[in-house]
Amino acid sequence: PITGTMGSIRINPAKRLIAFLAIRERPQARDFTAFSLWSDASDDRAAASFRNAIWKIRERAPGLLVGDAALIGLAPDVSVDYHQLRVTAHALGDLPIGANVQRLVDAFSKDLLPEWYDDWIVLARARWLELRLHALEALADRLIEEGRFMDAIDAAVAAVSIEPLRETSRRILI
Repeated sequence: PITGTMGSIRINPAKRLIAFLAIRERPQARDFTAFSLWSDASDDRAAASFRNAIWKIRERAPGLLVGDAALIGLAPDVSVDYHQLRVTAHALGDLPIGANVQRLVDAFSKDLLPEWYDDWIVLARARWLELRLHALEALADRLIEEGRFMDAIDAAVAAVSIEPLRETSRRILI
């Protein structure tokens, strides 16, 4: 997992680049990526930091990155749990849940890069918050329909703990 730290300790530039690309589903323009990650630096410094991060990643994890002169992204065979959970959230009505309830509740209870405060993560984190709340509520509703009330309580409590004032989560819990 990719973790960050707060305060004056900086997150490893290679990890920042991997996280930035992991959140996006498609390769990104190199300039856009560099300036998004190093927005407080000059253009030359942002480009240099970007090249350095790419070099470190290719040295430590060959094959992780793909791209050309204009675009860069993660290799197609790289699995990103964030994207898998987004697909799962949209398909909750059709997926067989079985004994996976606790795994789903745990997965949707986690925030996206919780200790990172870069500008580029804020919008993705807000979208993830809404998606995971809806997913937990949908999961709880479905479990209620199936008569799995204890599992439904777990999903509803998780949603309430994320957003305590949200009425729909409280209604489902009640």
